[in-house]
Amino acid sequence: MALPIGCEDGTLTEDSPLWKWMLLVMEGMEKLGRPVRAAQQWREIMEAVGFEDVHESVFKWPTNKWPRAKPFKDLGMWSLANMDQALEAATLAPLTRTLGWTKEEVLVLVSQARRVLRDPAVHAFWPMFVSPDHINAWTGFANSQPIVTLYTEGSPSALPSFPRQHPRHPLKQQ
Repeated sequence: MALPIGCEDGTLTEDSPLWKWMLLVMEGMEKLGRPVRAAQQWREIMEAVGFEDVHESVFKWPTNKWPRAKPFKDLGMWSLANMDQALEAATLAPLTRTLGWTKEEVLVLVSQARRVLRDPAVHAFWPMFVSPDHINAWTGFANSQPIVTLYTEGSPSALPSFPRQHPRHPLKQQ
């Protein structure tokens, strides 16, 4: 998952509390040295560390039940359940530690953003960056199915080094 949140039909506006929340979290995380735009750079990072022919797909996960098609509606409900639980925790540190907000101010913003996040009239989506081809180098398993979603935790410079041996199978060489 990456920020910024996407919306193609204008139902998520720049004056929305969810949009304000997103911009503030992005600013706070940048100041903490943990940019949330790192997922957009995974392909470039993987190529820089030696991967070749890196393929990338970006999927749009709805933020709630707004899609008409049942599979996407279900995905949106799961997405909402996950984000609804994480919203406060994902906001407190960046806003209080770097932007000088009080806990109470953050809770008000989170409440307003949550209301928009739950509104099916807002057709927003989370961009999900996927690179399906390089799971073997990441896990150390020779015949793994090549499907993995790359989530970012940290800055691009914090890309983990690939172990020479798999941590749970020390005799299995990469």
